[in-house]
Amino acid sequence: MEGSNSRGIERLSSKQVEAWRKKTGMKPGTKLADGGGLYLVRLPSGSASGQIKFKVNRADPWAKMFPVGPAAVTSLADAVPGAAGGGATEG
Repeated sequence: MEGSNSRGIERLSSKQVEAWRKKTGMKPGTKLADGGGLYLVRLPSGSASGQIKFKVNRADPWAKMFPVGPAAVTSLADAVPGAAGGGATEG
């Protein structure tokens, strides 16, 4: 099946994101994933940044990361297209 994810998509809740952001002692580069290409990444400063993993084409062996913005500024609803009250809109 095209576009299927064998692991499924684990939708992150705001509570999960807040709990992860408040954890201390994580190494820079530590990631929290939703299974659908959205990641929160711990930065060297200790803050977190949202990133989307994508490929330009299927033949490209390297995935790229697109920064969404600081987790303290970008809400989960704004980072996830189709989330209630946020995300990308067509127009």
